[in-house]
Amino acid sequence: MSHSAAKVWLTLKDAYGTASDLGANLAENALQATKYSDGMDFQEHTTNLQSKWNTVVDKGAEIKDNQFRAIVISLLPASWDYIIASLQLTKTSIKLIMGLNVHWERLKEHASSGPISNALLAKTPQPQKRLMCTNPNCGRMGHLVENCYWKGGGKEGQFPTNFGRRRNATPSQSTPQTNQQNPTANMATMTTTAPAREALLMYADSGATDHCFVRHSEFEEYKAYTMPQQGISANRGGVFSILREGIVRKTMSINGQTSQLIFKSALHTPDLSANLISIGKFDDLGFSVVFKGGWASFVDSSGRTFMTGEKKN
Repeated sequence: MSHSAAKVWLTLKDAYGTASDLGANLAENALQATKYSDGMDFQEHTTNLQSKWNTVVDKGAEIKDNQFRAIVISLLPASWDYIIASLQLTKTSIKLIMGLNVHWERLKEHASSGPISNALLAKTPQPQKRLMCTNPNCGRMGHLVENCYWKGGGKEGQFPTNFGRRRNATPSQSTPQTNQQNPTANMATMTTTAPAREALLMYADSGATDHCFVRHSEFEEYKAYTMPQQGISANRGGVFSILREGIVRKTMSINGQTSQLIFKSALHTPDLSANLISIGKFDDLGFSVVFKGGWASFVDSSGRTFMTGEKKN
């Protein structure tokens, strides 16, 4: 090769290298600028990201899987921060995207009020105010001592005709709390004594290991986790976030008696579309669930039925 020919070759090689580097930089910038916004199709977004990642690699740039994983996270909006925190331990971009896609699918389900799998259908109210009765014979949420019908209350003995209980009965209370799952039944329909302002489905499932509640407002006391935890749903590959645990109270009326159920160590699970009650925790307390005629009866250790529900398959 002549001196002039070699010089031309070096010039072309340098020019091609510069153009190649520029193309790789432009492709990488295009990847970094592909942000996701709430309401977009997440599957289309991730397909677009993977296509642009391939383009970057084809242009000669090196972006490893762990770097691409970090890019995927950086392109998500702040509203996804809590689900990102629960997926920090995922090792690959594929597993990260799978977890994020489950979250996106749940957001779509929420928009159409999709049900959770298996369980007990019920409607529960969202409290309008966090009122607590200071009457030692009551201690219920939802009213003040001035309006309390129990002994010692401002309206002692003045039960309304539709209160659904004997006036001389004493309030009963049960405290469902346990740490183990022991499936004993399928599912059923509870009713509460308070009128529902905004109905929210509630299911009881023998496959649930914990009591789960969707709304933060239902918790009287709670302990937020430093980093959100992750739960696994019955649906294959399904995950949901767990933000905190605490105490939730529910009042039930059955057979003329009113019971206050205290769910201790209940989990706050905002990704779920309904509250989820663990039948296994009831069983560990010595309670039982009896299915008959399409209905389920929840019975305490003394043989008293404190809740009923319609069986669902």
